[in-house]
Amino acid sequence: MLGYMYGIVVGDWAIGSGWIARAQHLLDLAVHSSEKGWIALTLGMFERDRSMKHRRFEEAIEVGTATQDDDLAFAALAYLGASLVHADRVEEGMVRLDESLAAVVGR
Repeated sequence: MLGYMYGIVVGDWAIGSGWIARAQHLLDLAVHSSEKGWIALTLGMFERDRSMKHRRFEEAIEVGTATQDDDLAFAALAYLGASLVHADRVEEGMVRLDESLAAVVGR
C-alpha cells in the first residue's frame, strides 16, 4: 500500500518502487501468503509491457486461488479482463470480466 500511495498520491515512483521491492523481499520469506499475489496484482496494474502485465495478473489469480483469497483472485481476474479488452482482445477479455462479476455475485 505504501508503494502505491507514494507512486499515485505523492507522485514519487522511486520511493514507491522501493517500498514494493521491500515488500517482495519480505514476502519471499512467507511460504503460504496471499500477499505475494497482492504484490503481483499491484505490479501488474502499473506495468507498461502488456504481456508482463498479463503474467502478473495471472500470477495473482494463481496465488489467490491457491491461498483461497477470493478477493485477490476475483480482482486480478477483472484486471486481466480489462487489460485484454484494452489490448483489442475483446471477446477473451469480456469472458474474464463476466467471470469475475459472476464470481463476486455468486459468493
